[in-house]
Amino acid sequence: MYPFIDLGFIKIPMYGLMCFLGTVLAVALALFRKNRYNIQRDDLLYSACFAGVGVLVGSKLLYFIATLPHVLKNIESYSGDVKAILYTLLGGYVFYGGLIGGLIGGIIYGKIYKISPMRIIDSYAPSIPLLHAFGRIGCFFAGCCYGAPSEKYGVYFSEVGGAPQGVKLFPIQLVESGINFIVFLILFFVSRKKKLPVGFLTGLYLSIYAVERFILEFFRYDYIRGNLLGISTSQWISIVLLPVGIALMLFGRKIEKLFGKYEEV
Repeated sequence: MYPFIDLGFIKIPMYGLMCFLGTVLAVALALFRKNRYNIQRDDLLYSACFAGVGVLVGSKLLYFIATLPHVLKNIESYSGDVKAILYTLLGGYVFYGGLIGGLIGGIIYGKIYKISPMRIIDSYAPSIPLLHAFGRIGCFFAGCCYGAPSEKYGVYFSEVGGAPQGVKLFPIQLVESGINFIVFLILFFVSRKKKLPVGFLTGLYLSIYAVERFILEFFRYDYIRGNLLGISTSQWISIVLLPVGIALMLFGRKIEKLFGKYEEV
């Protein structure tokens, strides 16, 4: 589509711009909701920094892991070009890696500063699909995370992006973005209930997204992300995260106690 906004003196990458806008709105939303979880403004912002580092490391690491088998299988096609190999291995991100890394970052912050990690994660739960929705719009503009060929519903992507050329591809990025906006609204309105058990909101998000992502993966076409027994890496992770999400919804208070004793809210 349109990977960059060309202002003449500078080119602004649309993917980065969308992620920036999503991040600003996600943090603003968390700050708006912080009083429900008895979290101070500074703790919310600093925990977001920890989570941000986890997102970057996790998303890049999982991309590397998912891409490595493809590179090894086609190593001869690189003709010893080390730069090309590294670009392939490190040239992208995987959302699930970022999600897991971000959760770990929030947990680490909570443990260091004696704040319930579950409370921190719950406070950000509605913000995650909001940020992700903007990120998928960025993917659409950048031509990554593209869908399967579809003559009827597909679109052509710019040759500047990463999508295959000369074939219409289903805009799965926009579909996922729209669903994520809906998930955000669901979580936001559910979070307005007064007596939600700790961990419930995070568990609800993980459960919904695990099902959502498992289904949407069937419409993806970027097979470089990894595949085992006909199931993509993200689908395997979805299979694992669904029971985790259900467990958080049902036993969040007990799971919180595994991290230590914290003041109840």
